[in-house]
Amino acid sequence: MSERVNMFPETALRMSEVSQDLSGLIVWEGGLLRRLLHIYTRSAERL
Repeated sequence: MSERVNMFPETALRMSEVSQDLSGLIVWEGGLLRRLLHIYTRSAERL
């Protein structure tokens, strides 16, 4: 019983770490997409 209780905080900690990594990745991908869109609009203006 105590082992199961002990496992839960570790799992919760791991889940929070994973969610932090995911949010960081989403922010990074958003910046990358914005940069690509910016480059695309500039090249479209040039044409």
